[in-house]
Amino acid sequence: MPAGAIWALFAGYRIWRSVSGPPWQWQDSATYIAAARHPLLSVAFLAGQRAPVVPLLWKLTGTPESYVVTQTVLAVAAWSVLALTVARLARPGWAATVAGTAVLGFATCWKVLEWDWSVLSESVSLSCVALIAAATIWLSRRFSLPRAATLVAACVVYEGARDQAIWAAGATGIGLVAWAALRGEQPSRRPAARGNRRSPRRLAALGLVLLATAGLGEAGAAYSGRNVVNVEDVFVVRIFPFPSRVAWFARHGMPQSASLDALARTTPAKPGKAEVVGPDLQASSWAPLAGWFDHRAEVTFLEFVATHPGYDLTTPFRRPELTFNDAGGNLAFYGVVGNGTRSFLPVLPALLFPSWPVEAALAAGSLALVALRRRHDPELLAALAALALTGALSMLIAWQGDGMEVARHTVEGSVQVRLAVLVLALLAVLPLRDRSEPNRAGLS
Repeated sequence: MPAGAIWALFAGYRIWRSVSGPPWQWQDSATYIAAARHPLLSVAFLAGQRAPVVPLLWKLTGTPESYVVTQTVLAVAAWSVLALTVARLARPGWAATVAGTAVLGFATCWKVLEWDWSVLSESVSLSCVALIAAATIWLSRRFSLPRAATLVAACVVYEGARDQAIWAAGATGIGLVAWAALRGEQPSRRPAARGNRRSPRRLAALGLVLLATAGLGEAGAAYSGRNVVNVEDVFVVRIFPFPSRVAWFARHGMPQSASLDALARTTPAKPGKAEVVGPDLQASSWAPLAGWFDHRAEVTFLEFVATHPGYDLTTPFRRPELTFNDAGGNLAFYGVVGNGTRSFLPVLPALLFPSWPVEAALAAGSLALVALRRRHDPELLAALAALALTGALSMLIAWQGDGMEVARHTVEGSVQVRLAVLVLALLAVLPLRDRSEPNRAGLS
């Protein structure tokens, strides 16, 4: 089947899915719509109770139907760019068609497309993930200002859609600066084409720009105080049920620790579910604790995370998981509520979105094949590793940053890790384009 026909099927399928039932609005949707009522250049809009990208998209569309169609069209465009980019890595002909089709197939898996018909941030965020992946691959092949600018722009939009992306972008910036400092301006063993040098100085500058965007994004988030509720959710499932953790926070200024321990002792446990110890912070009896949450909780929690690396890395794997999710964490819930007539292509998720153990085995096997073929591009492999690590970091940040609906909040990072593994697998099994061949995978 010609590549154009495959793309038309992909675009038609995603748009059809997004309009085949009524748009769905959630509790979060109402807060996005409320944020959109503020003037565009006001502090309440740019640094308000919601990150600004989704309210901006609502300003531009104005109705649930228009919002859904617009974000789906943007998704089709973003994933098409990534598919073309990956296809350009393979040898022209059937290999390029397979590579591009695999990416488009990945973008029709339900965990990617089910967000198109909701007034939420996930569809826009996943489009940003696709563009970040494409721009990262472009930069691994050749550094240029337009390619770097595309990466920065995609990161800025992503940061404006979800606060967790602020920290991921900042970590990427720190990584680029550190890598450039360690490498230095060492001469390459092979001469680079003019304008094709990924010099440490250029990558350090890119890292500093990403750090600057992350700093601006975090300044707005901190000013708004919108993370206070998220931090409260973290405490009710991960801190308050555990006396030793309550004691640590009490030593660092948290009031009413004795009352919290007493509340935890009287909270009934539910087998197989995390214990939720939730004081009523609207009640006058909990006013000291509520005031502490407003002014000190987030900073103190960051200190706790920084000084307890074992907690950071092990608690996400505790069972029962220390969070409370809609539908017990079953993400299909978000795709079928109110739209039960929508079905999914059942084969693609099994092939392209497998379980994590299968994903890990696929990554290991692909690395082994790449090594055996001895045709790997170190810069491209480094780019894929950076995508996977940043995606994993994004998942960890999302998990640590909220105690509610964590399964939904980790979707972007999960997709980014799986994308990196998918591209690695394609590189392992497909004939690749020679570096000497013309390759216009991206901007000049």
